[in-house]
Amino acid sequence: ARAVNDKMKMAATQAIAEITRTGYECDGARWEFGRDLIVPKPFDHRLLEHVAAGVVEAAMATGVARVDVDIEEYRARLRRQ
Repeated sequence: ARAVNDKMKMAATQAIAEITRTGYECDGARWEFGRDLIVPKPFDHRLLEHVAAGVVEAAMATGVARVDVDIEEYRARLRRQ
């Protein structure tokens, strides 16, 4: 992207909020949104895919992306990492 704009920042914020609300399992423990889970844990494997893909989509939608990507292919590539 040529710049980071407010839509991209909001996309990252929304992705983090969505991940937090859904909860997840890690090391045999179940984490649910609430008192013990206000933001995702740093090693939540979903962060990379959801935040990066959301920011890329926002960059393309607002015209600051230098290249267009197939977002589903991009998400699949991120999941494999």
